[in-house]
Amino acid sequence: LHDALPISAELRHSCIGELEHDLHTAFAAKRVPSEDFVHVQDESVVATLNEFCSEATFQEPREPLVLFGPTGCGKSSALANWLSQRRHVALRRSRSANSASHDEFIFWHVVGCSRQSTFVGHMLRRLMTELRHHFELSREVSESEEKLSWDFPRFLELAVRKGRVLMVIDGPDELEELLDRKSVV
Repeated sequence: LHDALPISAELRHSCIGELEHDLHTAFAAKRVPSEDFVHVQDESVVATLNEFCSEATFQEPREPLVLFGPTGCGKSSALANWLSQRRHVALRRSRSANSASHDEFIFWHVVGCSRQSTFVGHMLRRLMTELRHHFELSREVSESEEKLSWDFPRFLELAVRKGRVLMVIDGPDELEELLDRKSVV
């Protein structure tokens, strides 16, 4: 699964960036079928996710898709498996000689896999840093917590000009803000 969520060499050399990326990847890898884990796929969930992210409708503005249910019902596993399958399909498509591939950036963030992952500002900084490196954006990522929420839509605007951006946030209800408890997202 590590290859399913690639990260630039420059960001990998950043100790914290590498650690955060690896923590999220490890969380996902534990939820993909292996000798120690069995995942029973719910085809209706997969169909809903595929339809929401289909090439035909990807450019249409719409509300975020929210997958919800009680703790332990398999939401994280469903997302991890779907993302793994999506990445493998995209890799096969890009290797096909007669297929025009598109650049797709997948951001997988698991709130709670590290202490830093629970803070909105850290999530935004990580997302914007990975967008910057993936799409080779010239815009700098602000160190100012207050400026991150203002810069975030601008980063997205620059990124979507170069490719697709898919953000999957597992556990958004657990995010915390560092600034006066006011919403920055």
